[in-house]
Amino acid sequence: METPQLLLVGLVMLLGLLGVVTPGVPGPLIVWAGVLWWSMTARTALAWGVLA
Repeated sequence: METPQLLLVGLVMLLGLLGVVTPGVPGPLIVWAGVLWWSMTARTALAWGVLA
């Protein structure tokens, strides 16, 4: 995974964490989507374990 893509995944996860305290934003779903994106790109046993 390249650095720009890793930074985008981190920003998505940060947005999800902010969504936990902001009403109307599905925070956990956004964080899960970020982890899914990371695990689909990294394709390692660690990535799939974190997703699970």
